Amino acid sequence: MESSNSLRSPWPEQRTRVSARERILRVLATTPRPLRWAELTSSLGSFGDEIRLECEWLMDHGYIAPVPALSASEALWTFGDRGVAWAKRNGLRPR
Repeated sequence: MESSNSLRSPWPEQRTRVSARERILRVLATTPRPLRWAELTSSLGSFGDEIRLECEWLMDHGYIAPVPALSASEALWTFGDRGVAWAKRNGLRPR
């Protein structure tokens, strides 16, 4: 039988990942326009791999989507279909 500590160990990490995803979605919901990567990370106060990985997860699951920018070198980030539904469920106004 496994100890109770080994059963609980994945949960704090999962809560941290969910929290990071929600922070990303809330930042996007509270801005009047799509954000560049630098603007998004600056708003979150984080520049680490955590944000990049969570943005990839959100994009892969339809919560955020890149919008082509005027400059081909940088995308803008906004809500995908699932992100719009998430914002509405949480009383936020998606763009």
